[in-house]
Amino acid sequence: MCSSTLWTNGTNNIIVFGGERPQESSQDVGLPQFYDFDVSSGKFSNKTITATDNVVLPPRACGTWAQDNKGTGYYLGGFRDFRNDPSLPPPSPYAAYMQPGILAVNLNDATSETLTTNNLTSVAGVGTNTGGSLTYIESIGEKGVLIAFGGISVAATDVFTWWPTVESTYNDMSDIAVFDIDSQTWFHQKAPTAVTNGVDDRVQFCSVSVSAPDNSSHFIYIYGGYNAEFHYQTVHVLSLPLFHWSTISLGTLNISRFEMGCDVVAHNQMLVSGGWMQTINENNIASGETACQKEIFFQVFDLTAHEWTNHYNSSVTSFEINKDLVALVGGT
Repeated sequence: MCSSTLWTNGTNNIIVFGGERPQESSQDVGLPQFYDFDVSSGKFSNKTITATDNVVLPPRACGTWAQDNKGTGYYLGGFRDFRNDPSLPPPSPYAAYMQPGILAVNLNDATSETLTTNNLTSVAGVGTNTGGSLTYIESIGEKGVLIAFGGISVAATDVFTWWPTVESTYNDMSDIAVFDIDSQTWFHQKAPTAVTNGVDDRVQFCSVSVSAPDNSSHFIYIYGGYNAEFHYQTVHVLSLPLFHWSTISLGTLNISRFEMGCDVVAHNQMLVSGGWMQTINENNIASGETACQKEIFFQVFDLTAHEWTNHYNSSVTSFEINKDLVALVGGT
């Protein structure tokens, strides 16, 4: 089961979109809507999303998402199944249906527009994605860009079995898709160091992004995830504009983590929360049962020192690029 998307609207509102209900629940989450949580009042309100382009909005879960600083949330792909679409009965065996396209949701008035997926060849040529990463970078282009990579893509017309197998259509981590929001155009870039630096194809990892103070370079950090063969506790970084992958932490806990949340706090710290855990050996092979992450619910990774830490430092006032990345891409 996939968690919902969390966007923010201003400083006091958290927007919950998509996701699935537990199999035993009777709650209907099939309508295209979002839930607005007002932090100051502690109350939820729900709003039905209206499509300004008259495109029918199916339910979505397990897509990838991002948001800009002007009140727009972006959602790429996802799928529908019996846990979010009441019109689909519980199948045997389980099956789901991918949803193509990027959905742009105005978080202020609950309107939406489905953006083009033309020429999205680096996401398997079908414009879908689940379990990958979507990142918004404001300073590139007139209205910013969205960076997409990872996860699995399957044609919307094909039946999709969620749990990854060896035969799953993984998106190569060296294939980076860049969506220019102003022109609504996809561009594609290869990052061949994904192979040489051990950034294997994977799903349900988490990602955060930080930029150099002068906006000359940008860094997308990813942590964890898994595929049909391996589970990961590694941290990698994609450096732009070089499109260079680096492995910066191999991990020391022998515990992989997936379907968790990652956020940047205090400018230079990646806060990891929730998700699932899996014990792994030195070869990243899983052993034992998958369990909810309870023992180490929060983790903090210092994005400047490139090391895990046992505390959160609230006194940091700006992001400082790691010295090894400065040597690689420059920036101040």
